[in-house]
Amino acid sequence: MRKVRFTEHQIIIAVLESVEAGRTVRDVCRDVFLKDNNMRKK
Repeated sequence: MRKVRFTEHQIIIAVLESVEAGRTVRDVCRDVFLKDNNMRKK
């Protein structure tokens, strides 16, 4: 198997920091290849 570069925790922290810095959730999700529907509150 291929070794993962970043842990899930590191990715989440980077996403949250980007959003707190003023980027939109949609832009951040696009950068990390997530659909923004996954990030919405239910």
